[in-house]
Amino acid sequence: MDADVSNIAPATPGSEDYIFKKEQNQWPDPEQGSGQNTEQVLHWYARYMDTEPVSKLRKNRYGILTLKEPINIENGRFLTFEVYVKHDDGGELSLNNLYLELLDEQTPIHGQKGSLGTSGINGATYGSVELKTDQWVTVKLDLHKMKEQDNFSGSVTTIRVGDNYSRNIYFRNFTFIPKAKPSTMSGFTTDQKDIPDYGSATTGHLENAENAQYTSNMDTDTQLVDEDGRFVLEDGEIVTFSDQFRRGSYISLKEELNTALYDTTWTVCENGRAVTSMEKGDSVSLSESPPSLSGQKGSGPDDGRTENIRADDNQQNNKYDEKLL
Repeated sequence: MDADVSNIAPATPGSEDYIFKKEQNQWPDPEQGSGQNTEQVLHWYARYMDTEPVSKLRKNRYGILTLKEPINIENGRFLTFEVYVKHDDGGELSLNNLYLELLDEQTPIHGQKGSLGTSGINGATYGSVELKTDQWVTVKLDLHKMKEQDNFSGSVTTIRVGDNYSRNIYFRNFTFIPKAKPSTMSGFTTDQKDIPDYGSATTGHLENAENAQYTSNMDTDTQLVDEDGRFVLEDGEIVTFSDQFRRGSYISLKEELNTALYDTTWTVCENGRAVTSMEKGDSVSLSESPPSLSGQKGSGPDDGRTENIRADDNQQNNKYDEKLL
């Protein structure tokens, strides 16, 4: 944070009613071990509520980060950061009351992007965010969903954060994530060794498809599955994974929200078209009644084929040497 930020201060300096400053992280990550904790995080605090009317005094409550150099986010896609609140200090955060704004370099009136007016960050998150207490929680904002005003230039010089409630909030790891660069692979003509196996070849187990690329009918950008194997599928949305899984891959999808909310369907395609027939061969066998692969309900694609283990396949159960593909 020191390398990127030139100044950290509350919008109302010199008052005990407002705090925005760096402090030592009181809740270091478990993987840090028993070594010395040197991580610095940002502590925000406002003594009074700002709810009647909502955010009337927001300009006095901001925690302000001024960047050393502007960051151009025209080719950016997401902004992530982590927050921490204690359960005995007001309970869980609300996305309606937590706000974040980006300011550009223009003067005297800065262009803005984010929680404009009296709005919070609700509506701008990528997927659902469960704001738990007593632990660091990652918030992922979709830059495409963040509103703009005053001809925002796309060059960020300042980040402002705050909340309508009186509480202590800790922030860390503000990170802009660029748009994914789409691969040039197409169809099953792609050499199998050029398609990631996501570590499953050596473990023999289902692994998160981290950084698998997909496109959506609701977006023009290529997007990536995150490090936890998650991607967002909204009501009415169609996402397409092209050349992201090797032949014979076992694919498992899990709906994290209430599965009764939506009817999810899947279709297996080859060269951009739905597969309508299959054949058995030396490497796979078919069930007596192969299922349809188009518009099927559920979240577990299953083509009904079973892989045949051959003596010369250098394979043990589900493990194999990917270098020999």
